Amino acid sequence: MQDVVLICFRGMVRHMGRTSILIRNLEINGRTGLDVFCDGGVARNIGRDLPANPGTRVLDASGGALLRGLHDRHIHLFSLAASRGSVPCGPPETVSLDDLVRQLGNVEGRGWIRGIGYHESVAGELNKRRIDEFCDSRPVRIQHRTGKLWVLNSAACEMVGLPHDHDGQLFRQDKWLRSKLATNELIFDEMRGLSRELASFGLTHVTDATPSNDNQTHELLQELMPELSVSVMGNKTLASGERKLILDDFKFPEFDQFCRDIDDAHDQGRNIAVHCVTQPEVVFALEAVRTVGCRPGDRLEHASVTDDGCLELMKELSLTVVTQPSLVRERGDRYLADVDVHEQPWLYRARSFLDSDVGLAGGSDAPFGNPDPWVSIEAAVDRVTTAGSVLNASERIGTEEALHLFAPGSITDLQNTRVVNEGDAADFCVLNRPWDEAQHNLKSENVLMTVKGGQITYDSAVTR
Repeated sequence: MQDVVLICFRGMVRHMGRTSILIRNLEINGRTGLDVFCDGGVARNIGRDLPANPGTRVLDASGGALLRGLHDRHIHLFSLAASRGSVPCGPPETVSLDDLVRQLGNVEGRGWIRGIGYHESVAGELNKRRIDEFCDSRPVRIQHRTGKLWVLNSAACEMVGLPHDHDGQLFRQDKWLRSKLATNELIFDEMRGLSRELASFGLTHVTDATPSNDNQTHELLQELMPELSVSVMGNKTLASGERKLILDDFKFPEFDQFCRDIDDAHDQGRNIAVHCVTQPEVVFALEAVRTVGCRPGDRLEHASVTDDGCLELMKELSLTVVTQPSLVRERGDRYLADVDVHEQPWLYRARSFLDSDVGLAGGSDAPFGNPDPWVSIEAAVDRVTTAGSVLNASERIGTEEALHLFAPGSITDLQNTRVVNEGDAADFCVLNRPWDEAQHNLKSENVLMTVKGGQITYDSAVTR
């Protein structure tokens, strides 16, 4: 199916021209009133009153800061696009059984209902019979907010061929479920719209973190997201990019086999990216990496609960943590209510990682977190939850440090987001105000334009 999708889409790609651009009146490296001339995907000249060559597109930044383009290092693009046609089944939109019944009942049509973001605080644990109680007239599948679990009602179970006595719970069986669905959720318009939306946040690069990614998926994603440079991590067949390894503390893999998977990835010249959220998962991952050895660029995804002992071992092993600060904002109130009080100081640490010289980068984990990187940047600075509580004030970091989480460059050598020099790649996020002003209002609405490869991928004057 993906071959057909790829062939069809190629006829729809909008090819961006290779015209040069001149952006005037910028704040660059703290200096005001500068221009930057970009040609061939490179910042050729930086200076005052640069001449406009014939055919050069000239834009005015009105004193806004020039940043390097931002990089979301953990996102799920297909799932994010599919979520746009899905029903929110968890907080903050849905907080009770009545809300859930209302949300599902408002979906027009007769086909599948796809729910996302479910949390047990809404209506307890879901299974097939439980969903049937409030929606049995059409097939329903609801995804838990962790992304690990899909729950299907009886009509849905029948449509995908599950046995009559199945409880409807499918744990980490996304690939199998997709193979059984008649609908094609890789919707061209959704993906193209998503590409433009992400560019509007100042993003020029993303890394898709879906474990099933292969070479064909990578090619397809890059075709579907023309405004972005797309990297992927994925399965063992992927030619390059991190090998994604999953840990679930309800059922850990056999330790020796997990170590062999790490070794195999290293033998391929690939780094690993280990999904580990809970404290036991973090401990398991660290022990495996210590057993096999760490390759520069090996990553821990999330490391959501990290005690001081694990922190020291991460430093010793030279691992990089890719964190999701937006979840402090979006789920912090549930963490404060549900997580054991003695573990709460270890939740989504940031200051402790930096002070311990543990490599730290950021991602959204969208659709399980907000895809807007500025939400993560602001949350890393203030750590304020949706309800206005503060989750671990001691883990706050500064605005420059928070911006740096989304910096471009190698995971082991992130570039300074606010330093741009002649000869750099012309991948930029241009703000509509100077940095001294923007850092007190960390919002994506401040993005004036985005440049990737020397081409305008977002222009607020055109879009808004």
